[in-house]
Amino acid sequence: NMTIRGYPDNGKGMLLRRGTAANFYNIIVTGFGEGQIDFDDLATFENAGTPSALTGELTMESSLIYGDKLFEDMEEPEEPWSVQDWYNAQNNINPRDPVLNEDGTLTK
Repeated sequence: NMTIRGYPDNGKGMLLRRGTAANFYNIIVTGFGEGQIDFDDLATFENAGTPSALTGELTMESSLIYGDKLFEDMEEPEEPWSVQDWYNAQNNINPRDPVLNEDGTLTK
């Protein structure tokens, strides 16, 4: 469980790079101006698999990603697919506004 809250001039929320392999559960990422999630380098893409054939080595489940810009567009020609396609293939993803208080807690 994790909440990552930024502001429009804070860059990216999650930059998964150098072959990241992780299973993220119950996270919120919101408020970053350059995108909430970005993958960097082919090893990270390989760990994720493809949006139609996930490997299970890089997943996100029961999570909420919200903001004006959710994902960094495909930046490099060698990126095999978009991070948004990977995200959309995950389980129990919610695109709604988390409505966080100033201290980062959820508004009831």
